[in-house]
Amino acid sequence: MAFVVIQHLSPDFKSVIDELLARRTRIPILQAEDGAIVEPDTVYLLPPRKEMILRDGRLSVTDKEPKQGLSLPIDRFFRSLATDAGPMARAIVLSGTGSDGSRGLIEVKRMGGLVLAESETSAKFDGMPIAAQNTGVVDFVLRPEEMPEALRRAGDPGAGKAPDPIVEDHSGESAEESIFRILKQECGIDFSHYKTTTVGRRIDRRVTMHKLDTIDEYVEKLRHDPVEVSALYEDLLIGVTRFFRDTEAFDTIARVVVPAVLDAVPAGRRRARLGTGVCDR
Repeated sequence: MAFVVIQHLSPDFKSVIDELLARRTRIPILQAEDGAIVEPDTVYLLPPRKEMILRDGRLSVTDKEPKQGLSLPIDRFFRSLATDAGPMARAIVLSGTGSDGSRGLIEVKRMGGLVLAESETSAKFDGMPIAAQNTGVVDFVLRPEEMPEALRRAGDPGAGKAPDPIVEDHSGESAEESIFRILKQECGIDFSHYKTTTVGRRIDRRVTMHKLDTIDEYVEKLRHDPVEVSALYEDLLIGVTRFFRDTEAFDTIARVVVPAVLDAVPAGRRRARLGTGVCDR
């Protein structure tokens, strides 16, 4: 087996996972490099400020976009793992906060892979294991020391194979509806409620970026390319909360706008309003 370890950490956090793993194993522990062929009996670590997928048995390592808001490196890798390894894929979610990994492991299971999650009793942070279990596709919930035996038992191809999926008829839906359905299935968000023009522009941009002629061709690409689904998902997310972090804008409001509004209020009325506690300045 080859082992790929992906931590969901702040880019400024200095990880010591290589030192920790080296105390427990004698097999090589490597920082993943772009284009590296995945070899058995080797541990590959995601480098800081990078994103990684598996493609044709090789690791594809790219720089993380500095302005990228939400980052889901585990989900992204799991989706590529499902596509590349199929029933030979093994997805394991260990201790951690948040829900990263819970979307990608659904794809691993759909392709016949095996899905394990750490038990809440052994996890220091149970957010990620619980989110994984809530998907309903986890094969075994185990303590870490119990996982090696589960992996050995599942050594045969297809051991974790999921039941044949139910085939639904989506022949009558439009291309946009197909895109929204795929995003909802894979990412858990219904983008059909977003502003139509905004969503349309972002989809059109990705169609052009991939040099496709029609949106129908893009739908077909999404059906077979989990990495593109993840990219579209991140592209559609609008950083609404960033507005509240724009300190320069709020400083301007405090220095210019609020005083101008108060100055326009007659002095007697201003005193009355201040006295009621409506405004404290």
